[in-house]
This record gives sequence, structure tokens and C-alpha cells, in this order.
Amino acid sequence: MADAPFDPSGAVTFDLSVGRVSLAHASARVLAPADGLTQLCEAAGEDATRTFGRAIGTSMGERVAQRVTESGIESMTIEGYLEQVRGEFAIAGLGVVSIERWGSALLFVVEHASVPLHLVAAVLDGALEASTGRKTMCAKLMESGERSRFLVTGQATAERVSAWLGEGVSWGEVIVKLHVGGDATKPRGEA
Repeated sequence: MADAPFDPSGAVTFDLSVGRVSLAHASARVLAPADGLTQLCEAAGEDATRTFGRAIGTSMGERVAQRVTESGIESMTIEGYLEQVRGEFAIAGLGVVSIERWGSALLFVVEHASVPLHLVAAVLDGALEASTGRKTMCAKLMESGERSRFLVTGQATAERVSAWLGEGVSWGEVIVKLHVGGDATKPRGEA
């Protein structure tokens, strides 16, 4: 079965008579300035921001799963899945999402994020888990201008990635280390 395209028709509704903004198949929403949300996240701290982000992502993932219930998420191509997540991010005003593959590593690339990146990572975590049923972590690999890359992985690998990045290992070398079992000190091409 072909992937269903993301259809934004009726995704956001404004009921001015009661002062409510709603997303299809979701509870009421509030429009807020991104810089105010950034300040709130900074004041709340990383743990509270991650919890908040996962809640946003979970709602997104549930809507994705609901839209593809007929064919099932397992039958979607990665491109079809990306289209659904990209639409959700765009409607929420969180940026533009794409995917890159580096060997067996899957990366989400987010451009023009309007909120802190640890919030973006948590939104991705929640969306992935709610739509696929798999618990993952999106570890930030790099940030350059308006573009950030997040590695989709498990908790233990996310912690290793964070440690390597903290030691000054480049994000590209982190990918190499993951592919060779964590030991990238051996010259490439040698056994």
C-alpha cells in the first residue's frame, strides 16, 4: 500500500466564539511566542523541559498512528513516515524535519527550530515512541546555524554519544565509533 500523504486540511481549527485553538484528534492548544517558551524552558530546567517535550511529541505520534491505522505504521516507508512527522512539526511551528542515513545510523535533521534543542529532541522522542511503540532517544549530534542533527538510538548509546561529544569527538567520528563497536582508534582499512 502506498504511503498516505500528510493532509493539513482541518488540522488546526480556531473557534473564536469560545477562544479555542484545536488540532484534529487532540486537546485544546495555546499559541505562544517561541522566545517566551524558550525562557520558560530555561527557567524550568532540562528535566521538566524533556517531560514537556515528550508530551508534545506523544500527542504528535498518536495523531500519526491514528492517521495510518488502516495500513499500519509497519507498512510505511521511511519517507512516508517522515512526511507525517514533518507535517506535525510544521503545524506546531517547531521547524523543518528531514532524515539522513549514515550507514546503519538514522538521524533526524531539524532546521529552523524555534525552541531549545533539548525540547526538540524530547518532542522527537515522544513522537517516535507514540507512533512506533519503540522507546528511543534522539541524541543531539551537532548544531550549525539553523541545522541540527539528532541520532535515533537507545538510552545507553545516547549516554555514550553525549560522553564522546563532551570529550571533543566530532559528530562524524561518533558515527564511525558506533559503526566499529565504539573503538575508532584503529586505522581504517586494517583488521
